[in-house]
Order: sequence, then C-alpha cells, then structure tokens
Amino acid sequence: MEILRATMLKRGWQDRPEVQQVFAEIEVLALKSDKPVCQLRATITNQAGAVLLEGECWTYTMRPA
Repeated sequence: MEILRATMLKRGWQDRPEVQQVFAEIEVLALKSDKPVCQLRATITNQAGAVLLEGECWTYTMRPA
C-alpha cells in the first residue's frame, strides 16, 4: 500500500473562539495535473453550526522514497 503525505504550502484562515465539539468540512477546489499540488477549502463549525475557522490552503503531496 502506498502512503502519501501532504504539506501545507500556504494557508489563509482565521482562528475563532474555543468550543467543545468541532466539525470539519474539506472541499477540493483545484488539482494540478502537472504538479503534485491541490487547493483545498476548509470550514470548521461548532455544535451550534457557527463557523469557527474557514479558509483555503495549497498542499503538496509527497510520495515515499
């Protein structure tokens, strides 16, 4: 089985107040066919549905040697 690792190259999100339960939603916005990178959008909400953190990032996928 091949194990892939991703490293964040850039992030742009804002931290919000602390809560007890959190839920994450990650959406793939873009994949590059010529490079091992992808753009993601993350939205983190609490148990009441309030947004705690949101933003976008680019990741680089590293393959094992």
